[in-house]
Amino acid sequence: MTVATAEQQTTIRATRRQITQIGYGVAFSGFLFLVMARVLTHSNGEFGTYWASGRAATLGLNPYALYPQTVYLDPSQYGLHGLLPNFNLNPPIVLPLFRLLSHLSLDVFITAWTIMTAVLFTVGVGLLIINQRQLQARQAVWLLLGSPATVTVWCGQIYGLLFFLSTLAWFFNKKGRNVAAALAIGLAVAIKPTLVLWLVILFIAGHRKLAMRSATVSAISYAIPLVIYGPTIYREWLAVLHDDFHWMIPTNMSLIPFFTRIGLRFVGIIVAVSIASAIAIWCYKMRPDFVAASGLGICAAILCGPLAWHQYIIFLGSFFVSRPWGRLATLAAIPFLIPGRPWLAGSGLAYVIATGCILLYFLVASTAKADNVG
Repeated sequence: MTVATAEQQTTIRATRRQITQIGYGVAFSGFLFLVMARVLTHSNGEFGTYWASGRAATLGLNPYALYPQTVYLDPSQYGLHGLLPNFNLNPPIVLPLFRLLSHLSLDVFITAWTIMTAVLFTVGVGLLIINQRQLQARQAVWLLLGSPATVTVWCGQIYGLLFFLSTLAWFFNKKGRNVAAALAIGLAVAIKPTLVLWLVILFIAGHRKLAMRSATVSAISYAIPLVIYGPTIYREWLAVLHDDFHWMIPTNMSLIPFFTRIGLRFVGIIVAVSIASAIAIWCYKMRPDFVAASGLGICAAILCGPLAWHQYIIFLGSFFVSRPWGRLATLAAIPFLIPGRPWLAGSGLAYVIATGCILLYFLVASTAKADNVG
């Protein structure tokens, strides 16, 4: 058996660093090309829905009603028929942002929103590269060129902001700035309420002060729209949630919608509750560190909540890439890297399995020595 000399090992490490840097370059260059293509394309995506919602809020109308600019979803690619109105389902705390940008024309709104999303992704991944020296090239490619990021940019969704907030939470926790981390987590949960399981798991895992601070931020965030719009705004929001049809779409990879699509809704409820309970018990016993607990909490929110598009996986991006990937993590990442109809087969079973593998990855990570928690 030949043992590499010190000089050869240095050369190997330098070569690996160069390959990694090339991978970073490919990721950022490809992402920039995508953003430019999106800016030069005049298709509506979800932009019209957000613009109309913000405009309605400005005029004192119902931001969750149907308007001429509301985007319609064509579900024919999923074997469904008819056009379905894609209402704004975001909670009222997001309305001030939509309201501010709705003063722009729709075309300018699309450009501004796309650039804002691009900046959030770019800065977020930049923070990871600077502060996570062992970040692999394939991880950077997955973050910027995987379907969660590309679909978010192309369709004009709000998930770039949530990725950035979760990355800030990771960054501030790494730097020991727990108040700032709580602010980022609390805002993320306020914007995407299904992430409340993230707070629950953090609390159970022993990060109680952080979880309580984050919950306080979320509560304050939910009080703000009451002051601006009055209590009616929450009735309007809950009404549109009640009539939501998105459970039918295979890219909704939560367990309850998945089992509902195959005619076993009650089974889905039991499975979702069982998995959430099992994760909670595991975290109570193992006391995982912040990264593993966050990964488990966000996985629980995705799998056990009422709605989770495949793009939601980007919410745990910073935690998922915080350690070098082995075979399991790499295989789990593939369905979210390469978009395509094969992943939609079996009512989206591939996405459910891949998310389950990521959950398993964090379960394994949680067996490592935990950080001091409190």
